[in-house]
Amino acid sequence: MSDVDVIVVGGGPVGVTAALLLAQRGFSVHVFERAPQVYDLPRAIVMDDEIQRVFQNAGLLDELRAITTPLRGAEFVRPDGERIIGAEFAEDADWPLGLHPSVTYYQPELEAFLRHAAVHEGVELHLGVEVSSVQQTDEGVTALTDTGPVSARWLVAADGASSRIRKGLGLAFVDQGYDQDWLVLDVRLRRPVPTLPHVVQQVCDPDRPTTYVVGHADYRRWEFQLQPGETREEMVAPARVWQLLEGWVTPDDADLIRAVVYRFHATVAEAMRVGRIFIAGDAAHQMPPFLGQGLCSGIRDAANLAWKLRLVDDGLAADRLLDTYGEERLPHAAGVVEHAVDTGRLIDELSGRAPQQTGLDAAYGGSRPFPILRDGMLFGEHPSVGRQLPQPCIDGRPLDELLGAEFAIVVDDSSVVADLDPRWAELGRIVEVPTGSMPMTLPAGGAVIARPDRYVAAVAHDAAELATASAALLAHLSAPPTDGPSAWDPHHLDFLRSHKWAVLATGRSDGSPQQSMIGYAVDDDLRLLVSAKSYTAKWKNTLRQPKVCLTVPDGRVHLVVYGEAEPIDADPLRAELTAQIFGALSGNPAPEPTTIVPMLDEQQRVVLRITPTKTLFTE
Repeated sequence: MSDVDVIVVGGGPVGVTAALLLAQRGFSVHVFERAPQVYDLPRAIVMDDEIQRVFQNAGLLDELRAITTPLRGAEFVRPDGERIIGAEFAEDADWPLGLHPSVTYYQPELEAFLRHAAVHEGVELHLGVEVSSVQQTDEGVTALTDTGPVSARWLVAADGASSRIRKGLGLAFVDQGYDQDWLVLDVRLRRPVPTLPHVVQQVCDPDRPTTYVVGHADYRRWEFQLQPGETREEMVAPARVWQLLEGWVTPDDADLIRAVVYRFHATVAEAMRVGRIFIAGDAAHQMPPFLGQGLCSGIRDAANLAWKLRLVDDGLAADRLLDTYGEERLPHAAGVVEHAVDTGRLIDELSGRAPQQTGLDAAYGGSRPFPILRDGMLFGEHPSVGRQLPQPCIDGRPLDELLGAEFAIVVDDSSVVADLDPRWAELGRIVEVPTGSMPMTLPAGGAVIARPDRYVAAVAHDAAELATASAALLAHLSAPPTDGPSAWDPHHLDFLRSHKWAVLATGRSDGSPQQSMIGYAVDDDLRLLVSAKSYTAKWKNTLRQPKVCLTVPDGRVHLVVYGEAEPIDADPLRAELTAQIFGALSGNPAPEPTTIVPMLDEQQRVVLRITPTKTLFTE
C-alpha cells in the first residue's frame, strides 16, 4: 500500500499548483522541495487569462487579484520611443475569458500565496527535503528522500530546468536553437517616476536590445541583451547596473532587488510521461521570456494532468487517457516556444542586428494566433475545438460557476441532449445558456463539450453530430480490446524491415504543408519502434504523435498509422488498417502520383493527407 496518492517533486509555482489541483480532486499529495523556504527573488512575472482562470476555478481568484496588477499594454518601439507595433488593454473591456488578458505579480508573494492555499487543501509540504532518485513499478513509484523512501501511486516531477528526475528517466531536450545571454534587473520604485512607460516595451535598439516590464505594484523589470565580450561579472556590478538604467531610473528613484545574467533557452522534452511519472513546467519545456509564457505553460501542464489522473484513478477512464497529457501538452508547448523565439528574433531584426526574416505578426499586437490543442481528447474541425471556452456572464455569474469542476455540455436548447449517452452523467453536467451567449462557439440548437480544463473538446450543430462527438470522446476513456489476431506475419515483418526511413510531405487539417522524418522498425516481440528526426527547423511537428509509415516498393506512401511502441495486436484499429494495407500491396496497383490518401482515426478525423509526388524516400 502506498504512503500517499501523489508525490510532487519541486515546490515552485508549477509543482505547488499541481499539488493544489490534485488535492482539490481528492488526492493525498506530498510535495518535496529541497529549498527550506520560498526563493526570495522574482523570476516569472506575467500571467495570462487562461492561467487566471485555473485559479478562478480553484476558488482563488479574489486572493489572486489582490496580489496582481493588470497590464495596460505592450509594444515594440524604436530607441526614441516611437511605436512600431503594439496593443493596449482596456480595463473595462469584455474579454473573451471574462478575465484581463495579462496581469503581473511578484513571484515570492505568489509562491507564498499558493503554498498557503495548497496546505489549506491538505497538501503536505516537505521543505528542505531533497529527492535523490525515483523508482517505479506497474503498481507505483518510490521516491528516495533525505528522510527516507516514500511510496505513491503517481509522481509529478516539477523540479526545474535541470530536473534530476527527467535526466534519470533518460528524457532528452529537443533544442530549437535559441540561446542568448541577457542581464535581468528588478527594482522597486521608491517614488513615482512619471517618465517611465505605462506599458511593456521591447526597445529595438541597434546598440543593445532592451526589455522593460511594468511589474506588480511598484516593481519594474529591465532586461538588457549582452554584447560580445561582456562578462556576467562586469554586467551585474552595481556601477554597471545603474549605468544601464540611466535615463530610466536613478538610485534615488528605486532600490535594486536583483541583478542576474540568464541564458535564455528554447527547448522541449521528448516526452512528458514515463509510466507513472509525469514531468511538468521547466522540467519539460523552457522558452525565452518575451511572451511571458514560461510559468503559464507549466500551470497548463498541471491543469491538463489533474483531471485526467482523477478519472483514471476513479476507474472512469483507461490508463491511455494519461498518454494524452504529453500528446496535448508537448506540441502546444513547442508552439509557444517557437512563437517566443520568433518574438526574440524579431527584436534583433527590428534593431537592425539581423536580416528581416520574421513577420510583425510575431510582435505584440500582431496577428499571429496563439497555439491551440490539436491532438488528444478532441473531436471535429470546428474553429473553437482545442481553444479555451469563452466565459461570458450568465445572469450576472461567470459561466464557469455554472459549469462545475468536471466536463460540461453547454447547450441553448436541452432537447439536443435528450438521447445523450448516460455515461456523461458520471463525467459532468449539462448547462443550458441563453441563445447567443457564445455566438462564435455555440451554434443555435447545438452543443459544446467542454473539458474540466475548459478547453473545447467538440462542437456539435445538432443531436446527430453530438452523438458522433460523444462516442469519439468517450472512446478516449475506454480501454481498447486486446483480443483478435495479430496483423503481422513473417511476410509483413520482412516488408517492414526493408523500409527504414521516410521523409513525408504531409498536410495539416487546414491545408498547410508539414514535413517530418519518421523512422520505424519491428522488434522480435512485434512491437512498433518509432523515432522521429527533424527534416526542417520546425521539428515540433514530429512531436505530435509517434507515426509508423508503411510504403510500397516504388516509394509511394499508402498509409501512416499512428501509434506507440506497443504490441500491434493490442490495438485492433491499427491491426485492421495494417491488414488492409498489406492486402492492397499484394493485389492492387499503386496509387497515381496525384492521389491524396486520407485516413480516419478512431475519432473519425482525417489524420493525414499525403501528396505522393512530394514524398522522398531514402534507405
